[in-house]
Amino acid sequence: MLRNTPTRWTLGLALALSMSACGSLLPETKTHVPSAWKSYNEAHDAINKVVPFRTRRTDLGPLGFDPATNPNVIVLNYSDILRHFLPTPDTRLSIMDAGLKSCLSAASTCQGLSVDVSDETRERHGEFWQDFLNFRRDTHVTGWRFNAIILLKEDVVVYRTWGGAPLLERDEYTHNPLGPIQNIGERVPRPL
Repeated sequence: MLRNTPTRWTLGLALALSMSACGSLLPETKTHVPSAWKSYNEAHDAINKVVPFRTRRTDLGPLGFDPATNPNVIVLNYSDILRHFLPTPDTRLSIMDAGLKSCLSAASTCQGLSVDVSDETRERHGEFWQDFLNFRRDTHVTGWRFNAIILLKEDVVVYRTWGGAPLLERDEYTHNPLGPIQNIGERVPRPL
């Protein structure tokens, strides 16, 4: 007979956990990249207020595109811009937007701003023990993602482009028949 109360409590908890699916014990992860916008629509509205050949650098701050106040705005130098818009030597300039051509021909006076923000929630579903022991993991992902590039020539916006996903929703399934020992080879240190 078990007289020790902590032992009874431990066994009772183990029995309760093993008898239920324990889905509520599965982890939930939220990835939020801080930004000036709370949704894809807010970010999209902000980029739509950026008008090539009219918007100035000073106008970008209140819209959320200031690298000094938004940690997700990256300053692109001319080399970064070339790598992004002219990935190969045979890229044809003739089919490019006039503002983009203007910036590329300006060389050192061409500068860019790049932003990539997202808000994702990852919620695990399924049976606790299968997930805990790494046999099966079912994750439901929801959220949004937004990215944009703004090119400036002498402090005037000459080009802008954006993209992203206003609504992210996907399911990720992982099945490991060997459970906790599935990836053991990756964790074993190799001799030098």
